[in-house]
Amino acid sequence: MTPRVPLSPLSSPGLDLDFRPDTYWPGQGLRHAILGNILGEVRHRLIQEALDSPSGDFPPAAMLRPVLEPEVRDSLWQFGPECVGGEFLPGYRQGEVEIARVVLQSATGDVTAVRAQLGKDGLIRYRIVDEYAGKYQAHPGQSRLPLTLGEMLHLLDTAATDGTGLVLDGLEKHVECGSDLEHLHGFYTVRSDFYPQLEAHYEELCESFLRGLEEEEADDEN
Repeated sequence: MTPRVPLSPLSSPGLDLDFRPDTYWPGQGLRHAILGNILGEVRHRLIQEALDSPSGDFPPAAMLRPVLEPEVRDSLWQFGPECVGGEFLPGYRQGEVEIARVVLQSATGDVTAVRAQLGKDGLIRYRIVDEYAGKYQAHPGQSRLPLTLGEMLHLLDTAATDGTGLVLDGLEKHVECGSDLEHLHGFYTVRSDFYPQLEAHYEELCESFLRGLEEEEADDEN
């Protein structure tokens, strides 16, 4: 397989690398108060759909907690391991919020999250967590202001302890392990309530990478 050529964030037309959120701690409106730090990916989607629905039907109060009680989490597991993706992330530190997450369409719906915590010294400190006690390094580790989109892309693309990223490098590893290319379309999703361009950006890069490999396979067969 031809080694992947690193793809620059500039390869996405219209990407505003200088965009910077005003804050990671917006006012506690209803939507942010309910959705802000929900651990589970499936729960987040269900609650978001409920908020957007005119019916106003909400899940039970026990499902609206950021971190589920173990017995509630166990009951979700009975519907399939994909239903608890994200639910085994570490709990939040005081004042910590999630600012982005990488979601895998794996059997267990694995999630890796980027979090920010405002210190008493006014600095925002970042950490990256997953459901398997993985080791990551946030670059930058702290900042005075929220990160620009360009800085967030750099953080995501260098998060592993070996300096590789959470998305394209992870996708490449799946390919190297023999995963079917067709199965890998849409396998990685990046979601953020603070950086709306992230999802489309990484979707484009992943699709471009997979299309390139599929074209190589087709040429090899001819």
